[in-house]
Amino acid sequence: MGNEIVANIQQRFENYRVHKDMMITDLNGAYKNVRSGLSSKTIHLSASLGECQHVWEGIRDYSKARIQGGKPIIQHPNIGQLIAEADVLLRTDRLLFYRFAWECDQEEEGTLIDPLGFWYTNYYHKKVVLRLIEIGFEVYAGLAATKELGFERFVRGHQSFLHGGSTGLFNLIKASKIL
Repeated sequence: MGNEIVANIQQRFENYRVHKDMMITDLNGAYKNVRSGLSSKTIHLSASLGECQHVWEGIRDYSKARIQGGKPIIQHPNIGQLIAEADVLLRTDRLLFYRFAWECDQEEEGTLIDPLGFWYTNYYHKKVVLRLIEIGFEVYAGLAATKELGFERFVRGHQSFLHGGSTGLFNLIKASKIL
């Protein structure tokens, strides 16, 4: 679903089944987890991170298949460097997200989660999304806007995501107040 889980769209699920291996809570136990504002925003961020990984894999695979000057464009230094940059950004984004999840696991039941980890994760993830979009435009060049690649949907969807959970800079301002 990726960014389509934001609150400004409508979704309806009837008679929908989730395999027990894919459940993240006990049966019918999601509401108590989602009622925390950070929980619902964290679910949103995790979906976005997964979508970013998928988009990066598409960019990487395209750069391996696209031949220019007799070789795949990933072998051109400027493109290869962009692919590697996107990889390291996603790896660090994931690590920051895992750190926040770990911090949440350390909280005692009934206590409020320290929002600092979320604000940092939210801020950094939005920077990664913007850079991934820039890299996609560079690698796909004129094809980036075509609907056949799916990249166009990613860009369109994440334009609305950039404000969700407040802007990245506002998250840093909130964080600075408690440091």
